[in-house]
Amino acid sequence: MSAVSVGPAAGGPDAEPALEVRGLGVRLGETWALRDLTLVLPRGRIIGVVGPNGAGKSTLINVICGQVAPHRGRVLLYGRDITGAPPWRTVAAGVARTFQEPRAFADMSARENVATGVRNGRYRIRGRRAALALADELLERVGFASSPHALPGWLDFADSRRLELAKALALRPRVLLLDEVLAGLRAPEVEHGLELLSDLRTTGMTILYVEHVMKIILAVSDQVLAMDDGRKLMVGTPQEVLADPRSMESYLGGRHVYPLGG
Repeated sequence: MSAVSVGPAAGGPDAEPALEVRGLGVRLGETWALRDLTLVLPRGRIIGVVGPNGAGKSTLINVICGQVAPHRGRVLLYGRDITGAPPWRTVAAGVARTFQEPRAFADMSARENVATGVRNGRYRIRGRRAALALADELLERVGFASSPHALPGWLDFADSRRLELAKALALRPRVLLLDEVLAGLRAPEVEHGLELLSDLRTTGMTILYVEHVMKIILAVSDQVLAMDDGRKLMVGTPQEVLADPRSMESYLGGRHVYPLGG
């Protein structure tokens, strides 16, 4: 297939941070879902996020992409303050995300769903034929195995996940937020996904990746954010996080360890 440019403009990974969150605080009802969270994401790096259920991982993604407004703190995208901006503005600025539960237009084919992103994202492609052609390339790149003309309701679990990723890439993000996009896939499918994420990193794209499967985090992350109870426990290499007693206690105990699917 022809190469598909899905990343930001060229530039070294040691340039200004792609994304910064400073002192984020989010209260959901009587509970603080995020507590004074500060994080810097360098350009062209994959940052894994781990922690038990309720740690605040998905809330962090929701704040960055504009679906939840923080009560405190700021979100900066390449130095630009996007705190509290609505999702369509964060998309226009270069942020895209996937959801744990895939979301697609039920009455559109897979390729039409992706083409909608192409026409409304940073590709600036307005022609239907060109958008559909690029959608087909993106579906191929993520390993989509069904017919591109299939409706979302016809897809198996793996292709539903792949469609979710292709829709995010269709927006041509500079920062990609992934919420367990490889969860539940078989080992060969996971391996293909890891190769794709590594390829995206080489384009300069920054990826924040929430994941429960530590083997995946170890395989692909440059750094790992360990969270618990809305707080940052630490940020370090995967090996440093594994060696940290607090991270071991909050994440690696009992039900929070999941094997890589076979």
